[in-house]
Amino acid sequence: LKSIVEYGVVGTLERIESAELSDNFWDVALVQNLDSTSTINPIYLVYQAAQVANGDLSLFSNNIRVTDLINSGEVHHIFPKAYLRNYGFEKNRYNQLGNYVYIDAGINKDISDRVPCEYFNSAKNQCDSKKIEIGTIFDADKLSNNLDVNSIPESIYEMTYENYMDFLEERRKLMAKKIRQYYYSL
Repeated sequence: LKSIVEYGVVGTLERIESAELSDNFWDVALVQNLDSTSTINPIYLVYQAAQVANGDLSLFSNNIRVTDLINSGEVHHIFPKAYLRNYGFEKNRYNQLGNYVYIDAGINKDISDRVPCEYFNSAKNQCDSKKIEIGTIFDADKLSNNLDVNSIPESIYEMTYENYMDFLEERRKLMAKKIRQYYYSL
């Protein structure tokens, strides 16, 4: 309260932001806080709020928004659980926040336990063939944008279980970037 009296509300907030929200916070601490399995992690909830506020489309969809799926709980493991279990990954590794994405139930069923590089390439190929394989996106630019709004690195097209830990790190950084953009848009 003393700070608010001395600097005003805006001044106090600016002082807190400059002290607490450094590049280290955004680029390191926030990324580390996303290394979690808890879906009630406050940082993850802010990530979801950013997706809702931005009106982001769910993965591989051109008409279903993340906000439409949050209450139904249609969360997909980008690297499917069974796939990772086959390669010795434990529950605390495959149930990482960085491995979760909202997706329509039908698309989730089509993906099943497929390798990410396989089903992401199927989605990419349908942009050329215009033949439905995964989801409803038939334009390469829209697919690229869809990956971006869902914080999926472009390197996903080549990834297998061997790249999973790198994927998590890349995705956490993209998620933190989205949270930062959201925060500064408020």
